[in-house]
Order: sequence, then structure tokens, then C-alpha cells
Amino acid sequence: MTWTINIIGILLLVALFYYRKYSERKQRNLQSEGGTIFLENVRANWEKIEIDTSNCSVIKYDTKIDKNLPSYEPQHKEESFFDWMNKDRNKVNLVDVARSKFVCNYVQNGELIKSFSKTVDIDITVAQFKLNLRDCVNVYVNNHSMLDDYFIDLSFLQEEIDLQKFNK
Repeated sequence: MTWTINIIGILLLVALFYYRKYSERKQRNLQSEGGTIFLENVRANWEKIEIDTSNCSVIKYDTKIDKNLPSYEPQHKEESFFDWMNKDRNKVNLVDVARSKFVCNYVQNGELIKSFSKTVDIDITVAQFKLNLRDCVNVYVNNHSMLDDYFIDLSFLQEEIDLQKFNK
């Protein structure tokens, strides 16, 4: 009888462990959904600077990330349940991640005023192509802060490419 209670207790602990991990991932997803609220606030309250795309460049910024870290999220496909169950936290399992760094220079009268940069998890080819389709990139600066707060609006990277533009 005692061994039955022990097995039930161990199964309950394992189930709680996996539930906690799932709820942490769910919390991260909720925070990313809250990003739209942040973006609306920034657009409404911060100073907008339009930077011509000719003053922006995309740099290849690929890296490797340990797949076993809790902060790792799959890039293109969901992790299978089997992979999730067999993660070994003590083992290093490096995965290539395609990243690009946007550098936008704010130039007035031929003089560089300030450089802004942001790193995103998108391949450089796609990032450069989508940047070339645009006329300008919006950068929002918080003038009410003592810190060097700025936000580069790269929401156009999430938009679908309209192929009708190329058929003309």
C-alpha cells in the first residue's frame, strides 16, 4: 500500500514539473501579446523619427543557442512531445539561429546625429528584401526619460509580401 502512495506522489510531482514548464511558456506568450499594447503606447506618446531606408543597413548576426535552456523557443516548428520529455539540462545542444541586426543612422543636413540598432530573429536575406520594399523606417524616441530609450518599429517584417506589386 505504501509503494502505491509513493508512486502516485512521484507521478504527481512529475506532472506538476511539466505543468510549471508549460505555464512559463504560456506566460512568455502572453507577454509577447502585450507587445501590441506597448507598441500602441509608444506610437502615441514618443517622438517619431522617420529614417530613410538608404540610411539603414542589415548585418548578418547569426548565433548559436543552447536548445536545452528554458529560454529557447523553436524557430520554425514546434518541439515534439518526445523531444520535450528527453531534454537533458546538463547537456549542451547548440542550435543555429538566423539573426539580423538593423542599423539605422539618423542623418540631418549630411551630418550623422544618432545611430539606432535592433537585433531580430530573421534571416538576413528576408530582412534586406523587406527593408528594400519600404521608403522609411520609423524610430520612436522617449524624450521624457533620462535613459537613452528608443524603439525601432520593425513591424513590417511580420507583414506578408504583396506579390501583386511585382506583377505590374
